[in-house]
Amino acid sequence: MSEEANIENYGDSFREAAVPLFVKSLSSLLAVFRIALHVGIRDLNEEDIGKFQKEIKQASREAEKSAKCAEGLSDSIDEACEKMTAQYGLVNRKTKDLSSTLQNNQNKLRSLEAEKELIHNKVQAAKLSLRQAEDSVRAARAKAGEKQTGRDVGIGLSFLLPCVGIPMAVAFEKERQVTV
Repeated sequence: MSEEANIENYGDSFREAAVPLFVKSLSSLLAVFRIALHVGIRDLNEEDIGKFQKEIKQASREAEKSAKCAEGLSDSIDEACEKMTAQYGLVNRKTKDLSSTLQNNQNKLRSLEAEKELIHNKVQAAKLSLRQAEDSVRAARAKAGEKQTGRDVGIGLSFLLPCVGIPMAVAFEKERQVTV
């Protein structure tokens, strides 16, 4: 937005400074042509020569002023263009740097997402293994409880029927010792 304002300022400056001087120089040249038309094809006298010289000098001065003014504006426009070119180069470099950084960050993000997925899979596998181990422990405890109950029944039976109860209690106790 400010660049457009600068461009308009240069245009306004040119119209205000150089154009009036240029118009004056053209007016002086027009005056020279009028004198030439007035004189026609007759020989020039001193008065006509003086008028020619005066108008030609005036046109020359006005043209030089207009050229200097336009040159000054051209120099400021050139300077502004050089600054904008430098800014463009800087912005272009920053854009490339940001693009490269974005690409690197996207690659890191993909890598981290893959790593997250891998860790998630490992956690799921560990949870499954834990559940299986817990199930195995519960089954072993249940089996040990069964053996304990069988032994206790065998001890109880040994009071009533010693020939059945004692061997039963011994057998269940051996199995219980093996599983514990």
